[in-house]
Amino acid sequence: MYPTIYKLSNANEEGGYQEGIEPTYNVDEIEKLEVFALGDRRELLLAKALEIIKHK
Repeated sequence: MYPTIYKLSNANEEGGYQEGIEPTYNVDEIEKLEVFALGDRRELLLAKALEIIKHK
């Protein structure tokens, strides 16, 4: 047996993600529990992503 060891880092050689990654934008997914087809712009996370892109 061999132990599996890895080091995770991003393009800037920044790591230390053992505790997770702090999101830049927060979305309460429980806010709307509606389910839409893949790609439907009413889907909560897709709508937020498109809103962010639109305002850049």
